[in-house]
Amino acid sequence: MRRWVVLLGVAAAGLYLYYRRAGGIVTPPEGRELYWDAVNRRYRTAPEVGAMVTAFLDTVPDPPSAEERRVLSYFLTIERAARSFRIEPALIAAIIARESGGFADVTGTVGEVGLMQVRPTTADFIYGLGLYRGDRANLHDPEINTRYGGAYLRWQMDQYADRTNRIRWAVAGYNAGTASYDPGSGKFANEVYVSDVVDYRLPRYAYLFNQVYRRFGQ
Repeated sequence: MRRWVVLLGVAAAGLYLYYRRAGGIVTPPEGRELYWDAVNRRYRTAPEVGAMVTAFLDTVPDPPSAEERRVLSYFLTIERAARSFRIEPALIAAIIARESGGFADVTGTVGEVGLMQVRPTTADFIYGLGLYRGDRANLHDPEINTRYGGAYLRWQMDQYADRTNRIRWAVAGYNAGTASYDPGSGKFANEVYVSDVVDYRLPRYAYLFNQVYRRFGQ
């Protein structure tokens, strides 16, 4: 669990973002959940911090692509959903990249919404289970969307807890509702999607997140 994120050398000053574990995220009077910049003494949104993170990542070997920068602009939003549902943030980022390319306002062909392309029926399901009870009418909101998507991914991981490579099973289930696996071929019915998330995007986002953690602290 990451308690501090320390961003050094950003705009020639340090940015200290403190996660108040007991009382939740620092919240200003208007009720928005933001992060406190102790150096410049102002609140920062998660996208603002994401922009600072991606500015740093532009300096590392093999810097992020335009799509990866969009996804990582939601760095803290992803972190918060990952902490809430005990999922590696790189996996959530990989799914966001595959589902929406980091565009929060996109709507899919069968009603999927937002960063993680959450269907309203999926949000209803998660809400009914009590895993997360955010505003289901506002699925384009990145915070709400990643919480519903993260909760659904957590639920899928729990369904396949006894499977070898349960991340692949959970990702297959996240995409299709239920994972369909052919033992003969050793592949899922939606193998292209699973491979795109787990084999291609997940290692890349793991690298980028690790660069951030190594540089900024944990």
